[in-house]
Amino acid sequence: MKPPHTEPTDLSEHPTLRPGRASWPVRLGGALASWTTVQRLGVLWWWSRYLRTPTLAVVLGLALALIVGEVMMRALPLSSVPSKVGNIMFTCYQPEFPERFIYADAMSIDQRVHQPHRKSECYYNGYFWEHQSDAFGWRNPETWDQVEVVLLGDSMIYGHGVEEHQTVAHFLRELLGVRVANQAMFASSPGDYLAIYQNFSLPLQPKVTIVTVYANDLSDLRLLPPDKLDRFAATGDIEQARRYRRADLLETLRYPEVSTLQRWAGRSRLYSLLGYYVPARQTSPKRPQPPGMLQPLPGPDPAEQLAGLDFRGNPNEWYGRELGFTRRVIATMAAAARAHDTTLVVSYLPGHHEDLMLEDVRIPMILARFAEEADVPYFWAGGTLANEEGTGPRPGTRLPFDGHLTELGNRLVAEELARFLRRHVPALVQ
Repeated sequence: MKPPHTEPTDLSEHPTLRPGRASWPVRLGGALASWTTVQRLGVLWWWSRYLRTPTLAVVLGLALALIVGEVMMRALPLSSVPSKVGNIMFTCYQPEFPERFIYADAMSIDQRVHQPHRKSECYYNGYFWEHQSDAFGWRNPETWDQVEVVLLGDSMIYGHGVEEHQTVAHFLRELLGVRVANQAMFASSPGDYLAIYQNFSLPLQPKVTIVTVYANDLSDLRLLPPDKLDRFAATGDIEQARRYRRADLLETLRYPEVSTLQRWAGRSRLYSLLGYYVPARQTSPKRPQPPGMLQPLPGPDPAEQLAGLDFRGNPNEWYGRELGFTRRVIATMAAAARAHDTTLVVSYLPGHHEDLMLEDVRIPMILARFAEEADVPYFWAGGTLANEEGTGPRPGTRLPFDGHLTELGNRLVAEELARFLRRHVPALVQ
């Protein structure tokens, strides 16, 4: 259909627009446009004066160097990055890099936990793995409202350095044919195990929970204030022992406050590299290594030393204070297990002997005594991980230059643990 015919507008009849004369708004707009043009020309003239100055040359050179450096860092093969540098550049453990950070704070229980529904690529000591959490924040392939087995522990049980299908929890699911929830967490210790057990494990109504103590857990406890350790050992009063509704804890999780600039900068590999050379950016406290962990044992028979050992201890001597705290943790968890008609198993996972003597043969013996006092089963995984001579780790069970368990190491621990559970927790396999 043709549009209706319209006559061209006669500007001479327009009240404000007449041929040969612009209206005052048009004239004002033209004047402003002219002034803007003058300003732009002035800016260009100003920059042209300083293009040859040393200051601008340095600024432009630095900007170009940063761009080239970022491009080179992204083109560099990850295998060529030194491990200590990569531990800063690609870590998922530091809040300065929010794109990969996997933790949040549960303030009510003074506890760090994993962020729910979090997917991140992690790196440490030359090993990459994918971290993916369930709706409650733990490293499981799916979310379960009820499980048969819960695993508590530190990075060894969490599966640091390996994928989820290579962890103890995965192999235990295959061996027992039941749901196994992995609630282990990197750099955790007995106080953390208690808080997670009370607020995240018991709501899953497990038939059995295995809490695994690793060789360096006692030194990790020295990150807590001494008066807090003593108060809990004496009275059982500590934030980690309190229990809240799981939904309330998840709703009140506090995530790191990150500005838009930090989030943008965190994506830069060059910015991440600066973290290696600026120690002030490290927020995780350094874990002390007490002398008792590094010195040879006095006396031929460590068992003889247990009879008179004072677990209250002296803060400057061995592990008295930390062992007293751990003893109370085990007793508290055992009482909670009985109240909920479930089973608690205390487990010990030995350290490695490649770079540093983290192992002290007194510790597993003392933990066995604590388990006996609390009337709970005790599991020791040392035999399956040791070599034939019993003098070091079994070949292929530890990640080189790292010390965490390989896929083989995790499978061997799961097999030994499955045999133990069939003997001591018959209700699990009925």
